[in-house]
Amino acid sequence: MKKFFLTMAVITIFAIGFAASDETNSSSSNSSTQNEQEQEVQKQETEAERVAREKQEKIKKIADMAYKKGWNRRMNSRDFPDPRGEAHMEYTMRYGVEPTELGEEERWNIFVENYVKGYEAAWEEIRKKIHSEDL
Repeated sequence: MKKFFLTMAVITIFAIGFAASDETNSSSSNSSTQNEQEQEVQKQETEAERVAREKQEKIKKIADMAYKKGWNRRMNSRDFPDPRGEAHMEYTMRYGVEPTELGEEERWNIFVENYVKGYEAAWEEIRKKIHSEDL
């Protein structure tokens, strides 16, 4: 009789342990499903962030290049051309399209704004150099 009760007690303990284990597995499978869904959302956000980051990198590249072009144009020129006209010519040569074409507005605005900034910064540098020589 003792053996019977001892065996039943051991089986009961194992049954309780297995039942608790199944609950943990089912809750962990729910957790893993939720984790997968969260990772999918993060992946989608990461994709959107990646596209935004690439766009910002392109804008920065265009802005830096246009600034340098404007700077160099003013530093290497003895005349005083209109910087917007010079930017138009440089843009057309660089990209092979007119800035007025459809879809070019954003790139043109970035290009001309930074070209003029570079041009004006170079002119300020020249003016400072001239005034320092006058003293």
